[in-house]
Amino acid sequence: MKKFGQGMIVGFLLATLLISGIAWASNPIKLIVNGQEIKTDVAPQMINSRVFVPVRFVAEALGAQVEWDPENWAVIITSAPSNTNGQINSPIETEQPKTYKIGEIIDLSDTKIRVNEIYYGETFDTIVARNGMKFALANMDIWIAMPPKNNVAWSGINFINSWHTKSGQELRGGSFTTGESAYIKEKVWNNIIVAIEIQDSDEITAVIVRDPIAEKSFKVSY
Repeated sequence: MKKFGQGMIVGFLLATLLISGIAWASNPIKLIVNGQEIKTDVAPQMINSRVFVPVRFVAEALGAQVEWDPENWAVIITSAPSNTNGQINSPIETEQPKTYKIGEIIDLSDTKIRVNEIYYGETFDTIVARNGMKFALANMDIWIAMPPKNNVAWSGINFINSWHTKSGQELRGGSFTTGESAYIKEKVWNNIIVAIEIQDSDEITAVIVRDPIAEKSFKVSY
């Protein structure tokens, strides 16, 4: 099975929205999971009195894994295991990722990734951070040899697994991008920016980047 593409959307009737912790507001519609607003590269839409949201963002924000099964034409969502307190655990890493420094090129056969800089701001494009929050922004260069098999295009967020903060948090889900960073072209270097909202008093100490072609992860830190 292949990882499910970013373009897949699933419609939910407003009156029967069953996923716990999700709320929405119109014009534009916000996607909020467990009190955290989730930024998506495909915005939620109201069509014929139904709200359509990108299912992958919802599932991953709840700790689930989403896969696309092309043989059976099926979207498979697997929830993450829970601990004794009912809290969702992060996926268990079976192998510690190799560590690189910011500015170093992760050079693989079909993918090259370089994190140039991590910086902070209260705005990203036309999006403004909430009160008490700011955006951590990763400026990255990406080179890929091939387009995805089951999606229109790679997005910048396909290349980040998680963010590690000075306060000790590991942030999975919630990464977002805009504009050209949502469409990674093959066989050319793409300069992209991927962002995540964090507490204003916090900072990023490392980012786990991902090669979505080989499905390998690497740690990039200062």
